[in-house]
Amino acid sequence: MFWRLFLTFWIAIFSLTSMAIAKPVEVVATIKPIHSFLSALMKGAGEPILLMKDVTPYDYSPSPEDQALLKRADLVVWMGPELEKSVAEILTPEIKDYEMLSDTEFKVLPDRKIDNLRDPYMWLDVRNAEVFLDSLYEKIVTLDPKNEKIFKKNRNTLKYKITALDRKFEFGFRGIAAGISWMYHDTHQYFEQSYAFKSLGFLSEHPSENAQTANIFKMRAALNNFDKICFFVEEGLSQKNMSLAINKEQVQVGTLKSFGLSLPAGPDLYVDMMQYNYDTIANCYASIGAKYRGAKPLNKIAQ
Repeated sequence: MFWRLFLTFWIAIFSLTSMAIAKPVEVVATIKPIHSFLSALMKGAGEPILLMKDVTPYDYSPSPEDQALLKRADLVVWMGPELEKSVAEILTPEIKDYEMLSDTEFKVLPDRKIDNLRDPYMWLDVRNAEVFLDSLYEKIVTLDPKNEKIFKKNRNTLKYKITALDRKFEFGFRGIAAGISWMYHDTHQYFEQSYAFKSLGFLSEHPSENAQTANIFKMRAALNNFDKICFFVEEGLSQKNMSLAINKEQVQVGTLKSFGLSLPAGPDLYVDMMQYNYDTIANCYASIGAKYRGAKPLNKIAQ
């Protein structure tokens, strides 16, 4: 009897110790918007690791420590080679990765300039973001099933916030579709399709490149047709030779933060980033006289 109790006691101690030192789930996100989704989902049960901390994928170069991190991670979430080329180059078969651009559940658009490439900026479609949540939720639950209830509650909370954004953008941007703009980089194809935001052209042929001389001349010629226009640049991406294309009295410049570089990383970044971009575009259009209609009230959605 004594030995049975003694054995039971030590089995219990061993089990508790094993639980205490159990390896936490390691999930790596390449860019801040993906990291934000994962941070919101895992809140209260873990924290994802951000790979690219204040740099765009076009300027990122993986360190030996980063490569070791990817190899030991339980899951690496990235968009795809069109965006994180440097990550694609170091992926090996033993790395457990989830390439979001290859998920057929998402709306994936072709690149408007380069044949056979996908446009990787799909997180800028808020409706895509809602589907992201479900897919990421399923993967996190598979890795850490004991915290499923926490993940589910977090998913529903963020989904409500994203649905609110969608309603606001839909009713707001349809009212300012007449706004005239150019962009330095073609990053908002998804946003355009969802919310009637239109751009007349782009200075660069690809977000990783500088302005093309021919496109600078096209924009300068286009300015002759309008009293005022908006011109949008992306934080962290090249703005070289921008001054050659714009007349400061005629052009209102707005800076978008689609990578969230200067915003605090974490669960609130995605909503804050999208709201910031929305406000930047809306305020610029208002400054040039485009008519803006506010968003309709959002009816409460059951969580």
